[in-house]
Amino acid sequence: MKRVPVFLTFILLMGFSLVWGASNPLPEESRFDQPVEFKTGAEGESLRAMVAALAKAIDLTAVVDDVPDTNIVYDIGDPKPFR
Repeated sequence: MKRVPVFLTFILLMGFSLVWGASNPLPEESRFDQPVEFKTGAEGESLRAMVAALAKAIDLTAVVDDVPDTNIVYDIGDPKPFR
């Protein structure tokens, strides 16, 4: 019977860690509503470079350590808000 309270405590702590570790939405700053353009040429562009460029467009620093080093071809059409 001692396993049940230990198990319930473990589940409760795991739930708290998931909620606590969840990412927060972007703050209510106008820079996140600035339109950005996201378009590559026909041969594509490095995904890392594109993520870094989008972040730099609104004065953020992108952490791209875990972004795969692959080329993408993408066009979002008309510039859209960063948010």
